Amino acid sequence: MNGIFSSTPGTGPIRLLVGTHGLLIAQSTLALMAPEIADSFRIMVALMLALALSGFAAAAFGFPADDDVPYWRRRRHVR
Repeated sequence: MNGIFSSTPGTGPIRLLVGTHGLLIAQSTLALMAPEIADSFRIMVALMLALALSGFAAAAFGFPADDDVPYWRRRRHVR
């Protein structure tokens, strides 16, 4: 696993992290523009926050490293 806290993070976790920061920026902008916060808006903010936090958790955990050889071209050790 090569998450964002490893010495060589992969591109997938980095892209996830940048995307979640974009969601958090959009959420704070919408919250600042609203004079009064309705219950439906609070639900939308909570859903966006849950999505952003799950993306951060996935970025922190990381994805398995991709092999250069496709699975169907790998050598099988069958004799």
